[in-house]
Amino acid sequence: MTEKSLETVRWLPSCSAAASNRARFGFSPVARAPKLKPPTLSQVRRSLGPGQRWSEHWAIIRPRFGTQLSPGNATPLDGRIRAPTLNRDYDTAHVAAVKHHQVPSPQGIAVTPLVGTGLGRLHDWPLGSGGNGCHASRPSAGVGGGVLCDAANCARCVVAVDGGAGRMPALGRPIEISDLRFHSQKTGRPRAAILLATAMLGCVCVGVWLFQNFRWASVQHPPPNALKVVFWNVGRGQFASWDRIAEQLSRFDADVLALAEGNSDEVQTREFWQSRLPGYSPLPLHGEMVLLVKGNATQQAAGQLARAGRFRRVEVEVRGVRFDMILADIVSDPLSPRGPPLGMLFEIMQTQADTPTLVVGDFNTPPTSVCFDGWRADWSRAWDVVGSGYQATWHQPLPVLTLDHVWGNRGMTFHRCVCGCSSCSDHRPVIAELTVRE
Repeated sequence: MTEKSLETVRWLPSCSAAASNRARFGFSPVARAPKLKPPTLSQVRRSLGPGQRWSEHWAIIRPRFGTQLSPGNATPLDGRIRAPTLNRDYDTAHVAAVKHHQVPSPQGIAVTPLVGTGLGRLHDWPLGSGGNGCHASRPSAGVGGGVLCDAANCARCVVAVDGGAGRMPALGRPIEISDLRFHSQKTGRPRAAILLATAMLGCVCVGVWLFQNFRWASVQHPPPNALKVVFWNVGRGQFASWDRIAEQLSRFDADVLALAEGNSDEVQTREFWQSRLPGYSPLPLHGEMVLLVKGNATQQAAGQLARAGRFRRVEVEVRGVRFDMILADIVSDPLSPRGPPLGMLFEIMQTQADTPTLVVGDFNTPPTSVCFDGWRADWSRAWDVVGSGYQATWHQPLPVLTLDHVWGNRGMTFHRCVCGCSSCSDHRPVIAELTVRE
């Protein structure tokens, strides 16, 4: 029998209440039910020793649904008011359950407390045939004993409450007893099923997410003439000092370092990078972009992208190899449409068909966006070609979105692409190794 609606109780060691019950009923276990799970459902069960016949029986003891009763108003509920109530208005009272199986003497006894104040005493309570329970009614005078249930016939239940320690009923509150089989079929426990379904759906979503963002590629050794290019949104130095950022950049040992959200002061930026990275030629660009090259760089064009971004086009020469770079930065406003600025950027990229060109930037747009569908005919994203590891770049320390991109046209050949990790920014750096086709 599958249990979907009862709380599994915890048997406690012997205590004063247990000692009293032992003297009265010949047993000591006391089960405690949680306070705040409406309705209070009590598991009534006790197994016997070897050789004794035992047909396991479960019972449901819960308050009738209805409105709260005040101490001065003991009017019974008529069953038509069905607003659910917690079991807060009952004092602790031990309800004894005696299981009968074909013989008049009990074969098993268990005790469970209901928590609250003023549990009313109950009298004879017949159950309907088939275990469908019975309607709640105003209980009459209480009797000693316990809950007597015949699970096989569901013929009769006699209910009594041992208030104990002067705990007298404050309210004539009806309660309802029904057979577990009927109750579980009627209501079950949908919460557990919902939680299980939610957990399974979450696992599927995580699996899909990992499948889309993880890639384990075999280690490839770029040719000796490969150039290393790093794009990194350094977050305006809000997450680390500029000295720490410069130290991290030096570890990349890249040929080209392209930065977004760099220092906006051109003079200070140039002097700072010359002192911290002496092997690079710094080229501060308007729009908080900075290009650091182990060679020469000259800005060729600059402009806005539909008032929702900006770009800079630079001619770069490193180790005798020339190519163009386009640095782009799209606004992060989630309400700003990405189509217009990315469309303008693509029009600029199309003019570079005859020139080896690299496009890097914080696009604030995942690569799965439809905005990039038209790019893939003539342009390739480095990660899509040779990416390895986890590609999401924002937000550190647990990035979930891929917002930073490196693209190249047919004049570029990518050999390796990974995303680094650093606490110096809320973005991860994108590192690509490539060669320029002749």
